[in-house]
Amino acid sequence: MAGPNTLTLDARGWIDPREWAASPWLHAPYLAEMARVAREAKQRQVLRGVGSDGQPLEPRIRPRADGATGKPLTPHRTESRTYKWVRASVSRAKGTVSVFWSHGWQKILTYHAEGRVIGTYKRDVIGFPPGVLAWLKGRGRRVWAELRDGRRPIREDVPARLILPPAMPAIPRVVPFVPRATVSAFDTFRSDAERDAYARALAAGRTTGQNVGGVRRTGPRLIRR
Repeated sequence: MAGPNTLTLDARGWIDPREWAASPWLHAPYLAEMARVAREAKQRQVLRGVGSDGQPLEPRIRPRADGATGKPLTPHRTESRTYKWVRASVSRAKGTVSVFWSHGWQKILTYHAEGRVIGTYKRDVIGFPPGVLAWLKGRGRRVWAELRDGRRPIREDVPARLILPPAMPAIPRVVPFVPRATVSAFDTFRSDAERDAYARALAAGRTTGQNVGGVRRTGPRLIRR
């Protein structure tokens, strides 16, 4: 989540105050789109190796041991943490868009920006260069005009706080077949056939799994379906 040294953009300030006050239903889709645009702009900036002042970052002092040849702070390009951990969030109440880094990487980049990393140059990529800020302002006004005039569809399901990218999809749960040899040694059965039946029921999720004193005294109890 956003923390200290987060870059916050006053997206509401780019719009005429009278229009902003008169069109509250446009706030959420406008801010969501600007969060997406700001995140992508930051990723392009760090991938090009451009600092907050608009100048190229200081070159690497020595070649990397792993042979990576990307720009400083993004040696592995789109697989680098400075690129892939960029996030953006919005505040409807304040009309702002915040750009930051997740996984604690914001703190590391703050050390780089303050020149506190030993053995390397000071490199600041937290802020946007002036030219990018001007471009974002113009883009924001264009997005607002498209929403206002009906030239851009309005999403009704935009959350109050949007963090990009979306979460990874859940991994489906797989219940493997339990072979006879892996049934607990604490279970006791009246016959091999009963033991095999219990293993099949366990794999299918049709057993209560109840034990008495750590030992199955009367064989498996199956759930009737």
